[in-house]
Amino acid sequence: MVHSASMTLEPPPAIEKTLQPGKWYGRIALLWALEPVVFLCYIFLCLPLLPCCASPWQEIALVLGIGCLLCPFAAIGFGIAGLKTEGRLYAWIGLVLSLLYALTVIVFLVISIPQAREEARRMQCSSHTKGILLAFHNYSDTHGALPPLYTVDEEGKPLHSWRVLILPFLEQQDLYNQIRLDEPWDSEYNKQFHDRMSCYYQCPSSPQKGCSFSVIAGGSFVPATEAGSIVGMKFEDITDGTSNTLALIKVKEPFCWMDPTADITLEELGQGKRIGSYHKYWRGRIYLHTGYLDGSVRTMLLEDVIPEFLKSAATPNGGD
Repeated sequence: MVHSASMTLEPPPAIEKTLQPGKWYGRIALLWALEPVVFLCYIFLCLPLLPCCASPWQEIALVLGIGCLLCPFAAIGFGIAGLKTEGRLYAWIGLVLSLLYALTVIVFLVISIPQAREEARRMQCSSHTKGILLAFHNYSDTHGALPPLYTVDEEGKPLHSWRVLILPFLEQQDLYNQIRLDEPWDSEYNKQFHDRMSCYYQCPSSPQKGCSFSVIAGGSFVPATEAGSIVGMKFEDITDGTSNTLALIKVKEPFCWMDPTADITLEELGQGKRIGSYHKYWRGRIYLHTGYLDGSVRTMLLEDVIPEFLKSAATPNGGD
């Protein structure tokens, strides 16, 4: 009976071999490390086919990349366990591949962070465009018409831009009250406000400080007809419809926000002059925000812009 008991306490060599965990740790480490390799192949094959960095596909890829960060850490754990036993070869392979993958994913995330920041700036710029368009509508509700392109003095000379007139509707009533509207925008007194521009007029991605938003001079915005007038065209006079009439566009070179003569003219728009943006798109392409009189903000690629179409859209009574 003693001999039989001693035999039951000692497992056979075959069973003892299957109970050794080292090789299994190493094999698992290798499997964990190979999964990130497959995912990397997916990334390199799919990213060139994506239409833009901000597409849902890249968002999915980014989420998968973050989730797969757990894979190399798990492989490292198994690899360390394998190193302590007999599965050294598998463990070393798992460790090396996992570390390479972890480094690659970190680089991928670091590259994606600037794009995410640019996407946030683009959304902020779109919000600014929307805010200006809503200010036009609130101005019309208060004064019965859109603001003029600029106000004029007794001699018909430009005084102040529409950007000054809508300040109360951009939560800038205090700034508006300080500006002397009966003096030119560049008078000695009014010059002090040239650097006190509302954040709505600044493009977040522009490396230069200044106004990047322009209406189309000669389109829906025309100069005041007489001194003291602060009204321009009425919505009911726009026969093409507000959803078809371009009101606001971005310019690449910023200008002084108080300058009443700095807006793009219909002729410049038709030739594609001055329009531009700093919102980078996939592979160096550029986003361009446009605002329509119905309050909608529409985004297009700068390379796809057709100047003749923009000019046609900017005319309020062109029948198109």
